[in-house]
Amino acid sequence: MIMEETKLEQDLVSFWDREYGQNPSYRIEKSDYDPNDAFLSYAKKIGDSSEKILDIGTGDGLLLLASKCFGSKVKEGLGIDPSKTAIGNCRESAKMSGLEGLTFEVGDNRFLSSLPAASFDAVMISNVLDVVPPKVSLSLIQEIQRLVKKGGLVLVKVNFFLDGKMIARTKTAFIGENCYTIDGILRSYNLKDEEWIEKMKPLKLAEKAFYARLGENGPKDRIFLFKA
Repeated sequence: MIMEETKLEQDLVSFWDREYGQNPSYRIEKSDYDPNDAFLSYAKKIGDSSEKILDIGTGDGLLLLASKCFGSKVKEGLGIDPSKTAIGNCRESAKMSGLEGLTFEVGDNRFLSSLPAASFDAVMISNVLDVVPPKVSLSLIQEIQRLVKKGGLVLVKVNFFLDGKMIARTKTAFIGENCYTIDGILRSYNLKDEEWIEKMKPLKLAEKAFYARLGENGPKDRIFLFKA
């Protein structure tokens, strides 16, 4: 089956604009930190070790906001997302939280090419690489490798792997190249752990963890921490 990648991208932006339109801005405080939450713990780890951070596909901004709020070292952070609604919410959330030094801009993988090479101590990308067409995912990975400083950190989170049972349960439709849609929206570029690790080379895997985004009894998202 041939994927119409341009339409998939356009539909994705429209979908997430609608989704983020239903999510209000919020205030984050240091007291919100939960050491048992893997997602927040990795955000803090990045924030404790990196002065300048890039968050690709920032969404509701939580990863970048948490890195700044809970971490001790962040001076500057840039969050980008193709959804205008998401970016508007992120800017308001940062203002409500009193977090300075964070900038949020509307942009996609093409926006990244305008940024100087090796200009970030850390790059974060959560639930993005596996919900865009393969060519876009590869472009993002190449930009991540270009933008992170040598010795810097790269935090990647992807959704849970869809096995046969999960495909049947979620009623996803296969459209080619390990890609699955729900109601015509691309929801999974479905790769195993070792395949993601291979795609990120020459970045070296430092840590791997799981995140129970859907509750302890649900399938777990995968977190990878790489070092440049």
